Amino acid sequence: MKNSLDMAIQKGLLISDVGNNFKLSYEKKREILRNNIWGVDIDILAVEVAKFSLLIKLIEDSSLYEMESFAKNNNCRILPSLDNNIKNGNSLVDEKYIEFNSNILNDPEMVEKIKIFNWENEFAGEKFDAIVGNPPYIRVQNMVHFSENEYEYYKSAVSKYETAKSDLLDKYFLFMEKGLQLLKPKGKMGYIIPHKFMLIKSGTSLRKLLSEKKYVKQIIHFGTEQVFKGRSTYTCLLFIEKNERKTFEIGFVKDINRFYATESAEMKEYPIEYLSAAPWTFLSNEIVQTLEKKRDKCQPLDSLADIFVGLQTSADPIYIIESKSEKNGFIKFIDCNGIEQEIEAAITKPCIYDMQLEKYAKIEENRRIIFPYYQEGKKQVLYSIDEMKQLFPKTLKYFESFKEELCKRSINNMSGNNWYQFGRSQSLKRFVKGEHLVWSVLATQGNYVYDTKTICFTGGGNGPFYGLEKKDDTKESLFYIQAVLNYWMIEMIVKSKASKFRGDYYSHGKQFVAQLPIYRINFDDSNEVKIHDEIVDTVKNLMKLKNKRDEQQTKPQKETYERLIQIEDNKLDGLISKLYGAENCRREDLDEE
Repeated sequence: MKNSLDMAIQKGLLISDVGNNFKLSYEKKREILRNNIWGVDIDILAVEVAKFSLLIKLIEDSSLYEMESFAKNNNCRILPSLDNNIKNGNSLVDEKYIEFNSNILNDPEMVEKIKIFNWENEFAGEKFDAIVGNPPYIRVQNMVHFSENEYEYYKSAVSKYETAKSDLLDKYFLFMEKGLQLLKPKGKMGYIIPHKFMLIKSGTSLRKLLSEKKYVKQIIHFGTEQVFKGRSTYTCLLFIEKNERKTFEIGFVKDINRFYATESAEMKEYPIEYLSAAPWTFLSNEIVQTLEKKRDKCQPLDSLADIFVGLQTSADPIYIIESKSEKNGFIKFIDCNGIEQEIEAAITKPCIYDMQLEKYAKIEENRRIIFPYYQEGKKQVLYSIDEMKQLFPKTLKYFESFKEELCKRSINNMSGNNWYQFGRSQSLKRFVKGEHLVWSVLATQGNYVYDTKTICFTGGGNGPFYGLEKKDDTKESLFYIQAVLNYWMIEMIVKSKASKFRGDYYSHGKQFVAQLPIYRINFDDSNEVKIHDEIVDTVKNLMKLKNKRDEQQTKPQKETYERLIQIEDNKLDGLISKLYGAENCRREDLDEE
């Protein structure tokens, strides 16, 4: 070791510093900079800043005597030119663009905007040992808006970008693909990119590319922790090694400051086959093995029940009202323009709006929704103008004050006689009668609530709420389905797949719950029937206890009921754990995911 150190010093590679420490000589740093560091950016200012920063680093800790001696002995300037190292151009667009759009040759403005760049020509056909980057996070909508020609090129067969085949494209997909093309065999690449590609449908092409190559080495997942100050971006560090791997690691950062201090995260190792074009979810091996053993006993949720969205008025501020008083069959409220209004109570239904739900707790309405429909057979029929005049004249007058706004909605069958109808008719029948479950799409835990009051809610595929009804041929109780959905292990599956948001909220949208594995009861097995019935009874007890808790006036009284609720909740977990064979699973370990 000492001989190697002496040799490096003799060759001028290292210079002795204070305290017998050593640093790279100016000559060696210059050599590394000129021969080993390269870069490209479409922004000329970014290029100049990069050059300047590298030159600052070159002269850092170097004495003026050392630099001047080198310059004199080699007949050169102290600061070298980096024009051949850091270049201005479009990393993603080469001369194939001319084949796609030959008009660029006659359009100087487009030439300057597109900035065609040929990596092979610019860097003498060399590929790279290591690539690092923070690519732009530009969604398809913005690409189309700011550079339609460039977007169309990426989507064309001419560009040959596999990741551009997604219906919705993020530009960082292309940078990942280009980076792999430019990397030498056994080369390494590290990017900071949004982690949503692991889960969203449009990320399928990128997941497919990375998983088929088996190049993923390590992922540092920042969850909802914010790396870039002043911006809401949900990111990860993705490290690639261009060499077929057998395993990869992932670590979840829960405290960004601790990560910065230690530069490490608790890592877990998975077989490389764990990654595929399907969404990347990271449950512990314990939970994966437990579910695998019960696979034949389970069926996806949507085979037992219908999942439905809320009412879609296309004008919620007009239809959803907050009652100030109700008297003699009339409701008074302040409309969205700040004007006091009065309508007939009979045309309204109880509604929830902008609130969080608690599992097994009672749903309490906090709004009313104007529901201009009546049931005829199995259909919901819109009240006619004449019926509105006769039955609900005040409501009709209220609607007429917003007629111009209501008529602007994009509704296929809009006419002069139905301009006050909802924006869409789907889910109308769901809010007439019958039992169902309701849950908040954005939540920090399972929050599936039983409802027979047919409380209304609005929203499409993004919520804010979803509902569920049993299919006619499902034998299991809706209370049983509710219990399984609220079960901690099933919730971990949702959490592992779902999009994450600030405040530890994550999505419980249909795409994340429809395929949840629900244990099917064998009703010919008396033991399973007994467990099913105990689960149903325990859920009912929990609902009663939560109602009682909410009726209490003092904190000690509420706490007493909270203890009873916890006892019943633990009992419920134990019963469901028997069905799934999860009695020995350590819940605290799984929660770390």
